This record gives sequence, C-alpha cells and structure tokens, in this order.
Amino acid sequence: MKKDRTPSVNSPEASPVPHPESRARATPSETAARVNELAAVMRAGEWRRGVSGEMYAAMWGLSLSTVENLSAEAWRRVCAEANDADAARPTIAGTLAVSLTQAADGRAFSDVARLADVYSKVVGARAPERHEHAHVVAQFEQLPPHLKRARLLEVRAKIDAAIAALPEDAG
Repeated sequence: MKKDRTPSVNSPEASPVPHPESRARATPSETAARVNELAAVMRAGEWRRGVSGEMYAAMWGLSLSTVENLSAEAWRRVCAEANDADAARPTIAGTLAVSLTQAADGRAFSDVARLADVYSKVVGARAPERHEHAHVVAQFEQLPPHLKRARLLEVRAKIDAAIAALPEDAG
C-alpha cells in the first residue's frame, strides 16, 4: 500500500513542465519554464548535485548535458538575484526568522544569539555602529588644500587653548 504524500519541489510530480512524448526541440517557453523550475528548486535548497540533474533529465526526457546547461542558467539567475540586496533581503529575513524560531523552540541558545545577530543586520534593527574617525578622515581628505589648512588651524587653536588651560608643571 502506497503512502499518500505531498510531492516536494524536487519531485517529478510537482513539475509544471509535462514530460515530452518525443525528442522534439523545446520551445522557448518550455525552456524558460524549465529554467524557472530549476531555479525554484535551487532557491528552496532542494537541488542535489549529481542527483537532481539526472532526475530531471529522466523526467523531461532530456540528456543530462541539456539539464546541466539549464541548471547552469538557473544558478546564474539565482546568483544574480542574490546580488540585488533589496530583492534578497525579504527571503533572507524570512529564512532567518524561521530558523531563529526553531532555534529558540529547541533551546539552542548559542544558535539563537548567532541568528539574532545576523537577522538584526539584515533587517536593519541594530543600533548604528560608530565609524566616526574613518568618516571624518575621509571627509577631510576630500577637502581642497585651502580648506584643509583652515581646518588644521582651527584644530590647532583648540589644542593651544586646551594646553593653556592646563596647570604648569611644577617639576
């Protein structure tokens, strides 16, 4: 007796692309649908090297090298999405939120701390970090020479005033 189960994203039953009856060349829309499906499998973390490609080749009636080419294009698209921080942020934040909840439920406190740190960086929930020195130096370096001189004279005047306010050394 077979068990009833919901097909995973990486199973043939879940494929939106029908198995071709012949080896006819795929239409551009079929190719696009296949690349999109492989990208979805990769985004879901269900792509298995050396396994998924063979499964899709058999399912779609394609050669392994054709599926490898399709999966390479899918991977390029997934990587391109990852380079767009605004597009990637919701996915990353959602995954981290789920992982954070699972770690907290499992009382894995070191994982909770690590995940919370990363999550707060991704969603922008951290207090601003101080990098004032580097920022001030960068601003100073961009000034034209006459403004650099004026700024240095201003700082020297403050230093001279601070020194003058100190008591003389009795030694």
